[in-house]
Amino acid sequence: MKVFKIGGTSVANAENINKVVAILQKEKGTKVVVVSALGGITDLLVESMHWAASGKPEYLNHLSTIEERHLSVIKSCIPATQQSGIIS
Repeated sequence: MKVFKIGGTSVANAENINKVVAILQKEKGTKVVVVSALGGITDLLVESMHWAASGKPEYLNHLSTIEERHLSVIKSCIPATQQSGIIS
């Protein structure tokens, strides 16, 4: 069994995710894959948390950015016929 830890930069966007998938598909045998948040998302979440705790509505901008980043990756990596089950 091989364990792969994939960091945020490696899953920062659809292009990088597709590269990771290609590498993992070449590996034989049992795999365990641990994936970080998309690159930059953790920082956005932490800052959003601080703004929200302080009552600053700016956190909503970060949440919108986080949602857009994830939707973009879904649209690029998942066939259209399978996206509704993921997005809903």
